Formats: sequence, structure tokens, C-alpha cells
Amino acid sequence: MNIANERLQYSNKESLLNEFNNFINGVLTNESYADYFALVILPFSKESADLSDNKLYYLIKEKLLKKSIASQSIDSTKINGANFHYHLPNISVAILAKVGGIPWKLKRKPYNELVVGFNEEYFEENLVLGTAVYFDNSGKLRHVKSFNGNNRNDLIIALKNSIQNFLEANQNNPPDRLVIHYYKPPRKEDVDRIDKLIRDEFRFNLPFALIEVNDTKVSTDICFDVKFNYGMPISGTFVRLRKTSNEYLLFNNQRYWKNPLKPISAEEYPIKVKLYNTETGGFSHKELLSQVYEFSRLYWKGLKQKSQPVTTQYSKMIAEFAVHFENGRIPENRISQKTAWFI
Repeated sequence: MNIANERLQYSNKESLLNEFNNFINGVLTNESYADYFALVILPFSKESADLSDNKLYYLIKEKLLKKSIASQSIDSTKINGANFHYHLPNISVAILAKVGGIPWKLKRKPYNELVVGFNEEYFEENLVLGTAVYFDNSGKLRHVKSFNGNNRNDLIIALKNSIQNFLEANQNNPPDRLVIHYYKPPRKEDVDRIDKLIRDEFRFNLPFALIEVNDTKVSTDICFDVKFNYGMPISGTFVRLRKTSNEYLLFNNQRYWKNPLKPISAEEYPIKVKLYNTETGGFSHKELLSQVYEFSRLYWKGLKQKSQPVTTQYSKMIAEFAVHFENGRIPENRISQKTAWFI
């Protein structure tokens, strides 16, 4: 990495928008800067931003992204703080992911599967769906897209494009199976339309399972480890809610050992996972649940694991940005559609 010659030192927050527009139009005149990365130092964080700050944040993000520039925002009020060094590992991990790197993954054998996640974001009467596509479990994000959440045809089109992209990248060899991580209970017609898409459009046998990953942490159904002072079970534990159901509790906490050094507090409640269409493809429930857990460990926004798999978690982040972008769309270039620029 080298420090680029192009830079903007703005006067104050009130003048930033005009100065930034002049910088984009007068300095960053090329159509694309795919080998650039921007550090954006703002006098607020995304979490503390008010409405005007939010608008500024998303506008800067979008205009840089249109130039194929991923960016990392940093709160200037924290830089000289005594605890800033605690933020640096999270920042460095996020930057590595945003430029296409893979900070870490579970030590698991690669598999030939197409894994697609969907989630939504709603803002001022606009509903947008985001999707994150993986061709395997390597952690490499293959495609990012957003579309109108009220148009169910877009979901099928997104799946169709994902399968086509997989075939193009793998010399027309289809995936062994398709796994869809979904953010809410699917409608029966959605499952039927996916099945019809595979049979009529591609004409090959592609078993698929649809997994509903509950967005909220579960506290109504809960389990305790009696050997751990009635605390949460070890991370990765799953429990079937009823003998005849396809519904499970999956514990994605930070208790990785029998007796962790630090108490487990945040992120300790389990998520609820429900499996659909597993019978036709002969899917193992344990394999599907393990996959949800594996993808939850690919979260690179910080060092702490999140309970949601990145398939649905990243999809929600994608939708969140898209709903604030022009026309609810993600710009179309390699950086915006192949990297985790949104974390």
C-alpha cells in the first residue's frame, strides 16, 4: 500500500458536502479507481449520527463506491482517545475484507455448494432486499445485489443469476446443492417457484434446502448447561425444539471452551433456525446447522463472533445501504459487487 496523492482536508462538517462534491468532480475525474481505498475521518460515528450526519455518511459511501472505491469511516473524536488502540484491530480486519482479503475462516474442507442469503431493510416506505452469494465456504463473497423487496420475481431472478454465475465460474459444472438462508418464514409458492426455476430453466437435478434464520435473539425458548453453573451451552451447540419438528435452537455465543476465561454476557442467547425442503434432497440437519454456524464465524466487521450467519447478516447490511442509495440500488462494479465494502 502507498499513500495516494488525492486527498481532501475539509474545513468543517457543514462545508464537507460541498467540498466533497468538488473533490469528486474536480480531483477524482477517472471513472474507476479499483486499486484505491479511502479512509474517511468524520466528526461522528455511524452509531451516534443524527439524520443529517446519516445522509452525509451514505452519500460519501455511495459516491466513492460509484468510483470503485471501498472506504472505512473513522470517528475523529475517538482517534486521540485512550482506548483507540482497542478499535484498531477491528478497523484493520474490516479494511482487509473490504479490499477482497479473507481475514479468517473455520478450518473446514471446501465443498461445492451454492449458498445464498437474503434479508431486508425498510426505510421511509421503501423496502429493499439484499442478497449475499457464496460459491463455497472459503469466505470469498461472490456477488452482492439489492432489489425492490415488494417484487417477488426479483428474488427468483437473483437465484437464477447466482446459479448461472456459478456455472460460468465452474466450467458448467453445477453445484452439488443449493442452500438458501432466509430471513423470515418462506411462503409455499416461493419454494415451489424455486423448484420450478431449477427444473424448467436449468434442467438438472439440484437439491435445495431453505433455512429460516430468525433475525432476533431467542429468549422464550432457552437451554442451560447444568455443568456450567446453568450458563449458556458451548458455542455451536444445537437443540431440536420438538421431536417431529424441523426447528432448532443454535447457540452462537463466545463460549468456545468448557470453562472460558471471561464471563459470557452479550450475544449469548441462541438463534432459532427452521429447515425447509430437506427431505427431497436428503439433507442432513446437522450439516445444515453446522453450515449456519460456520458462516456465522465469517463475520469480519470486528473480532467478536455474531450469532447470525453472514449470509443473512451481510444481506441486511447490503439492503441498509441500498435503501439510502439512489434508486435503492448498489452501484455495479467489481468492488461494489464482489467485496464486503459494506461492513
